[in-house]
Amino acid sequence: MTTRKPRRRRALRRTVAVAAGTWTRASGVADRRTGRPMPANPRVRVGSITKTFTAVTLLQLAARGRVSLDAPVARYLPGLIDAGGHDGRTITVRSLLRHTSGLPDHMDSSQSSDEFRFRHFEPEELVRRALRLPGPGAGWPTAAACPSPSTRTRPPRPPSTTNWTSSRPACATTAERRNAMTTSRSLATTAAGLAAAAAVAAPPAVASAAPGPSDGGLARYYSQHLIWKACTLGPDDEVGRSLDEAGARCADVTVPLDYARPDGRTIKIAISRLAASDKEHRIGTMVLNGGGPGPAIDMPPYTRELMGKAGPRYDLVGLDPRSLGRSATIDCGWPTATWIRSAGETRRSFERSVGFARDLAARCARTNGTVLPYISTRNIARDIDVVRGALRERKISYNGASYGTYLGAVYATLFPGRLDRTVLDSSVDPRGWGPSLLANTDDANDRALADWAAWAAKRNGEYGLGDTRGKVLAKVRGIVEASARKPLEVGRYRVDDSLVPVVIFDDLGTDEDSARAVLADSVRVFGEAAAGRPANPTKDLDEELGFLLNGDESLYGSGQSAIICGDAAARRDPESYWRAVQRHRGTSPVFGPLTQGVNPCAFWPTAPREPLTEVGGRLPALMVAATGDTRTIYPESRALHGLLPGSRLITLRGADVHAPYQRGYKNDCVTGQVNDYLLTGRLPARDLTCAPEQ
Repeated sequence: MTTRKPRRRRALRRTVAVAAGTWTRASGVADRRTGRPMPANPRVRVGSITKTFTAVTLLQLAARGRVSLDAPVARYLPGLIDAGGHDGRTITVRSLLRHTSGLPDHMDSSQSSDEFRFRHFEPEELVRRALRLPGPGAGWPTAAACPSPSTRTRPPRPPSTTNWTSSRPACATTAERRNAMTTSRSLATTAAGLAAAAAVAAPPAVASAAPGPSDGGLARYYSQHLIWKACTLGPDDEVGRSLDEAGARCADVTVPLDYARPDGRTIKIAISRLAASDKEHRIGTMVLNGGGPGPAIDMPPYTRELMGKAGPRYDLVGLDPRSLGRSATIDCGWPTATWIRSAGETRRSFERSVGFARDLAARCARTNGTVLPYISTRNIARDIDVVRGALRERKISYNGASYGTYLGAVYATLFPGRLDRTVLDSSVDPRGWGPSLLANTDDANDRALADWAAWAAKRNGEYGLGDTRGKVLAKVRGIVEASARKPLEVGRYRVDDSLVPVVIFDDLGTDEDSARAVLADSVRVFGEAAAGRPANPTKDLDEELGFLLNGDESLYGSGQSAIICGDAAARRDPESYWRAVQRHRGTSPVFGPLTQGVNPCAFWPTAPREPLTEVGGRLPALMVAATGDTRTIYPESRALHGLLPGSRLITLRGADVHAPYQRGYKNDCVTGQVNDYLLTGRLPARDLTCAPEQ
């Protein structure tokens, strides 16, 4: 999470519980090899065989175009999932199948239960496995064929436009199942129906995998033809010019604004691609995201430099997430480029911060209210998968930092099996993502500020901030207090206690000497202004204050807030933020009022359309984290590591740095491990710790 644009570049829950029953041999065989009946204990999902059959039936209906797998469950079964906070209006049929269908459980030729424990099976793989299994024995009753529609009662017509009445029922009634004769029909018969719908449950991955009519209306997006062109949009387009000079090409990918209505309004997602120069040893396509949330279309040239020998072997794709950069840009006409402000030193300054946040939200409601409901990380992940399909890739690799780790984890959860080599740099704990994303960073920033103060004290002759760490910290505290009494006059800017902490916070993203020098220069200038002397900003400080105090880059903060507020709801009562600020002010006087303060999400005009994604499942990703990270603190990376079995974590010990790999932080251990993984695809055998080089 960063306040300014980089210079360089529990969501789906379980459904309502089903009453448990007791399994006997007559009910089915749990293990073909031993012939043992299915036991009634918590290790076996009750009804898994029934759910498998139901899932296959549903996929057959989808294959005939009678059911959309991307429609909410409530479209077909209103009120079925409506308990414990779970809502069928926010759960898609596809997600329900993936989470509760029990499809992997009927593959009981496995030699080990662990083979399925953290594994998601794509429909195509299920078909292949099913066709290899022997036919059912005496313990596997098979329902008789359904009678024709004219001899049975049709299901009630749900309140939707789906033409259920014309679809042939794909299952037997209770009476028919009771009287059905056991046959030796092979499981391959049912698998054939699943094969027909394989392209439905997962969007088309390659050009040869033509989508069927039951893909929820997304086929035209996945199969679209991209038109590659120069990236420069005009004489002032520095990003486009740098991409063109590096040999990249750009394209616009058409996606639905609302994935629940694929035939409705569309938007364009802007991407850049720097093609692999070592085509003979090309590994594949890698999608890049540098966090923020912010634009990422500019990333391929710089990232190729970071990747060493692996760089030339990938097509590197930068993608501006919807609402940002060139992708369906949201610009609310803000007088600033970021929503981040400190609540300041007093109740009066807190009230000003509340008014500021309320105004930002109101501007977005007036200018972009109809689009805001469709801006979210889940939709950005869906956009990435459409990009994958349009690039004709079965799988993609992914390199994400900061917010990009959350985006990558959401993508992996929504589209299991789509990722190849995955790097997650300075990770977000997905359970805490949302408007309060900075709330747990006080301690890390206080430690980083103390480390910087010790560095500055050693250079007192250059900066004049004090010759001990304590004196430097007292200088900073005095500046914040002075800005609360009267805004500091810094060149053409007026800087109060809502802004000084933001400048300090923003320059603590790394402990590199260059960044520490920028902060020292800024504090020196603020000190001059606090003493009533003429103070002119340095080039870096002028850029920072311009970012904070004018609307030239309003679109950056507008689009960023649209994503954060669109993902999770914030507390609506301003008093709750005041209480949090007061609780933290004593232990973190500089950063507590910033990290605990109110933001536009508290007044956002639209509620999130979907819950947060419940990230989990096996993902063999390589993760990088620094113990002194001030943005996504180290425990967050540990938390995501625990949610992703199969991942490996490289810990950079003793470094106050955010996104060390993507930043290009000097550490051969980190860089070497990541680049070796990208080159070979081999993860380290265990988690590793790298020592700092400074």
